[in-house]
Amino acid sequence: MPYYTPPITPTLTANPSDGKVFLSWDTDADQLTIDDFARRIYGTKTNDFEGYKLYRSTDPYFGDPMIITDGYGTPTLRKPIYQCDKIDDRKGFADYGEINGIEYYLGSDSGIKHSFIDNTVQNGRTYYYALVSYDY
Repeated sequence: MPYYTPPITPTLTANPSDGKVFLSWDTDADQLTIDDFARRIYGTKTNDFEGYKLYRSTDPYFGDPMIITDGYGTPTLRKPIYQCDKIDDRKGFADYGEINGIEYYLGSDSGIKHSFIDNTVQNGRTYYYALVSYDY
């Protein structure tokens, strides 16, 4: 049975300021991830990392980010506030792994970044952030 290796979990740092939060993360996911399954198939060390998605919530359980529903109206995904991905011509919606009419959005070949400034925050309010890395 194949063993798919997800990207390394990035470490996210948040620095609040007046009316904004500066977010930054390390490069481990995009630089150090090696997929064991791809290595066994192709015989080479393959880094199949594709991008990052950043989510924000005022709820510690992330109950309030915008919900993306499937073709039946069932809540399935959350909408990120920021996404960046490798410039590698893997963009748009994945043509595999469809779930009830939803295909995973790989990005727009925007280029990898390791920081984002959230300038849509209100002073005095608590925000929670989650950063995920994903493969192609």
